[in-house]
Amino acid sequence: MITLLFLRSALGNRRATADRSFVVAYAGFSIFITLSISVGSFIGVNVIANDFFELYKIFIYLGVFILTSDAARTDEKRLVILRFVHFYLLLSCIVAFQQYFNLFGLNEKYVHIIAPTQYRTLVNNYANPRVVGMTSNPNEYAIMPGVGALISLCLYILTKQKKYIFSIGMFFFTLLLTMSRTGLVFMILAISALSFFRFVEIGQINKRVDLLKFVIILVSIVLLGILLFNWLPDSYTWRIKDGLNLTTNTSFQARIRNWQEHIEYYKKSPIFGLGPSKSVAFSHSADNEWLLLLRQYGIVGVIYFVFVFSVPFIRSKRSVYKKLYFSLILAAAIYMIPAGIYHSFQLMPLFMVLAGLVPFNSQSQLQAENCINSGG
Repeated sequence: MITLLFLRSALGNRRATADRSFVVAYAGFSIFITLSISVGSFIGVNVIANDFFELYKIFIYLGVFILTSDAARTDEKRLVILRFVHFYLLLSCIVAFQQYFNLFGLNEKYVHIIAPTQYRTLVNNYANPRVVGMTSNPNEYAIMPGVGALISLCLYILTKQKKYIFSIGMFFFTLLLTMSRTGLVFMILAISALSFFRFVEIGQINKRVDLLKFVIILVSIVLLGILLFNWLPDSYTWRIKDGLNLTTNTSFQARIRNWQEHIEYYKKSPIFGLGPSKSVAFSHSADNEWLLLLRQYGIVGVIYFVFVFSVPFIRSKRSVYKKLYFSLILAAAIYMIPAGIYHSFQLMPLFMVLAGLVPFNSQSQLQAENCINSGG
C-alpha cells in the first residue's frame, strides 16, 4: 500500500479513475460474507472476531486496486507500473538463488522467521531444498516467478525488447527451484493463454509478418524450456516429474483425502456456506481454494465471487492489459484446485495491482481524465 501511494504521488495523479462497477461489485461481496457468518451461527458454528477479518481483506484488496487504477491513467504510466512489478519479481529471483545455494550462510539468519516449516530444507546442505522467497512455503512463492514470466511476455509484446525473453528463462529456472508442480502448471497455462489471445488479435488485424515472428519466438521459448528442463540435473526436476502421474503421487492423493473433511462441512450449508468458521479446529487444511470458498460462502457466494472477478473486466477496453489479466485469472482458477491465491496476503495484492492496470474507459473515468487534461 505504501509503495502504491508512492507511485501514485510520483506519477502525479490528482483524480480517482478506478472503475466503479468492479469496486461496487467487490464491495458487495461483504454482504455474502456477513450472510454466511449469520447462517453458520444459526447452524451452530461459533462466531469469533477473527471471522470478520475477511471483510478487512476486501478493504485492503480494493485499496490496492483503486490506488493502482488511480496511478495508471495512461498507457505510459501503466507500462511504468508493469516494469516496476517486473523489477520487484526479478529481485525475488535473486533471493531464491541465494536460498537454494545458501549463499553466505544467510538462510540460518532469517528463513526460520518467514518459513519455519521449510527451514530444515534450506540449511545444513539438505539434499532437495525448495526455495520460498519471502513467503511461507514454496507452492505460494512459485506463483511469483509464474506471474513474472507472464509479465515478461506482456512486456515483450508491448516493447519488443529481447531482454524480456531472457527474463522468462530466468523466471522459469527460479520456478524449478521451488519444485512446485502447481506453480509450473500455472506458468504454462498463463503464458499459453496470453499467447492464444495474442494470436487471435494478430489474426484479426491480418498482420501475417507479425504473427509469423511471434510464433517463431514462442516456439523458440517452448523448445528452450523443454531443453532446459531435460538438461537440468534430477535434483531440480525430480519432484515435478514424479507428479506427472496423479494416481501414484502421494502428495496429490493426500490432498484428495484432506478434501473429504471440508466437503462434509460444506454439505451442512451448501447454498450460503458456514462463513470463515475460524473457530472450528479442522484436522487438515482444505488444500483446495474452490472447496474452501464453497465451504465458507456456499454456491451462491462462489458464483458471485466468479462474477466479481470476471464480468466487470469483460466490459473493459480491449488492451494487452486486459489479456494479461484474463490470462492471469484463467491460470489462477486451475491453480486454486490444489492450492490458494485469494486468501494469501502476499499473492492477492499482486493480482489486484495487475487488475488495476486494465483500462475501463468508464464515463466517470473519461470525465476525470478530461478534467485533468484541461487543467481543472
